[in-house]
This record gives sequence, structure tokens and C-alpha cells, in this order.
Amino acid sequence: MSVAGPCGFAVEALADPGRGEALVIGAHRVRDAQGFRPYAEQVTAVVAHFGGRFLARAGKVTPVGDALVSKRIVIIEFRSAADAVAFYVSDIYAPLMTIRHATTDPRFLIMARDGAIPAAARAAAESYLRSHPASSH
Repeated sequence: MSVAGPCGFAVEALADPGRGEALVIGAHRVRDAQGFRPYAEQVTAVVAHFGGRFLARAGKVTPVGDALVSKRIVIIEFRSAADAVAFYVSDIYAPLMTIRHATTDPRFLIMARDGAIPAAARAAAESYLRSHPASSH
């Protein structure tokens, strides 16, 4: 998709940033709101299991500039990039990821708050992506 001009969006915050080393940005367009509901009901507990906490969660995104990919955005803080990757590749999250992929057009980004993603976390993510078909993540 080619976009002319600035793209951006506004997301409502839930909490002040902490000292976590990694942030996850999850974004998607919901295609099946009813089918997505179990994901929305269960994901907070799974995130907390891996030490994550939601900093922002928007069910209504306000485009700034041109329209961006997503209609729903979340920002999650994790203590470390390893925790963020562990969440994403876990057997606990896998059933929810299946729901998310079946009901949305998903996007998922793990970023370090400062500097590079540690090599071990990057290797774990790359290993996971190599071992799973593209349609599963």
C-alpha cells in the first residue's frame, strides 16, 4: 500500500510507562468482533503471566494524517525483550493467537525501549518464526 503524506494514530493511555526494557505494539483490524471476544477476554491474564502490563489500549483509533493499518492498538510493557518473546511464542498464548489471526488482520511488533533487542531474544523469535508456517503468526 502506498501512502502519501503523514500517517499516524492516537491511542488512549492506561498507565504511566515503567522501567520495562521492551514494548509490544499490537495492532489489528477486527473482521469478526464476536469471534474475537474470547481473545479480548483472556489476553490480559496471559500478558500478566509473562510480567507484561498494558500501557495503552484503544478500541477506537483516531487517525492522524492518513488512515493507518489498524482499528485497534495496544501497547504492552514487558520487563525484558525475552519476556515479550516468551509471551508471543508460548503455548499459553498459542490458542489466543489462533483466534486473533482468524478474526483480525494482525500486526505485532516487539521493540527495545533503548538499544537493540538482546541476541538471545532475537534468536528465540527467529527460531519460532522458522519453525512455524507464515500463516500461523
